[in-house]
Amino acid sequence: MERASVVLEVEVQHEGSAYRASYFVEGNTIHANVGGRLVVAPLVSKPAAETVETLLSGHLQQQSRKLRHSGRWDRMPGRKPAR
Repeated sequence: MERASVVLEVEVQHEGSAYRASYFVEGNTIHANVGGRLVVAPLVSKPAAETVETLLSGHLQQQSRKLRHSGRWDRMPGRKPAR
């Protein structure tokens, strides 16, 4: 049974740094602050903390991927620099 209406935190390590996400459970729904955005997910058979850790890890991986690709985009031949 998950603790309802209590704000909790999880922490994950990504590329040598610690990142946190806060969340609470209301009914069968997880409300999480992941990267400054509200993410709503259903409460399923695994613990809410595990679900939020997965959401946070996915967010961090996506941000890293975007940063890697933006660096490649800026170095493309013929591309004008941003003003």
